[in-house]
Amino acid sequence: MKTKTSPVESLEWRYATKKFDNTKKISDSDFKEILKTLQLAPSSYGLQPYEFWVIEDETLRTELKERAFNQPQVTDASHLILFLSRTNFAVSDIDKFIELSQQVRDIPDEQAQQYAEMMKGAVLSKSTRDIEEWTSLQTYLAIGQTLKVAAEMGIDASPMEGFEPEKFIEHLKLEKKGLRPLAMIGLGYRSDEDATQHMAKVRKPQHELIKFL
Repeated sequence: MKTKTSPVESLEWRYATKKFDNTKKISDSDFKEILKTLQLAPSSYGLQPYEFWVIEDETLRTELKERAFNQPQVTDASHLILFLSRTNFAVSDIDKFIELSQQVRDIPDEQAQQYAEMMKGAVLSKSTRDIEEWTSLQTYLAIGQTLKVAAEMGIDASPMEGFEPEKFIEHLKLEKKGLRPLAMIGLGYRSDEDATQHMAKVRKPQHELIKFL
């Protein structure tokens, strides 16, 4: 385990953990901080068109592992989070957001209604395919933030897109819930036997990635 360091040092330290030490568990207090990170993740208009499922049941984790090409991180990580995007978004979703906003910020009715109409025009005018793409992009913002915060906390993470989505959808009965699985993150602590941790990080040089205009 590492101590908390600067954001850049944390990103240098982190890697996609391939082998977890399944005897080491994340403390309840640290995991609550991770969950708070999920709640506070940024999203377009603050609409949060996603859900995060913490998979605690050992049998279910084993079943998901079988549908994720038997990646050991699925069962060996201390905690497993499944990130799901909404496959639809309706007027009622925006109305609920406006209602919550008025409760939290005491927004006048007229101003709230104007904001609601603006969002409905911007979001609900999209095609079904575009809405699915939009919700997916919002979900990936939360995934990225989770990886960053975990590294800053000294918690190892393994982001996984390597699974069979249709089998997840069928097994978890997601179609009726209007949800699509995008990725999982296993969280815990690296095993000393994970050789990947000693590999140099391969990244393009900044001049190829960053342009000043």
